[in-house]
Amino acid sequence: TFVRCRLETGRTHQIRVHMAHLGHPLLGDPKYMPRKHGFAIKGQALHSARLELFALSGEKMSFESPLPDDMKKILKQLKER
Repeated sequence: TFVRCRLETGRTHQIRVHMAHLGHPLLGDPKYMPRKHGFAIKGQALHSARLELFALSGEKMSFESPLPDDMKKILKQLKER
């Protein structure tokens, strides 16, 4: 399942443990999804498309990042199933 979440706060581990608790562990997560999954991915299928934070000066900073190629490939494979 492809899930889009908007988090107010959270660190990687918090996201991982909450998703696993809901019955949807992250693909490639060795702690919460130790079984084989059959997809070529380095690390966990966890991506931050947008990050906003405030600098010490009070300036709001925003960063965006496209979905990595390995995740795009996995989504394409899942759509073809």
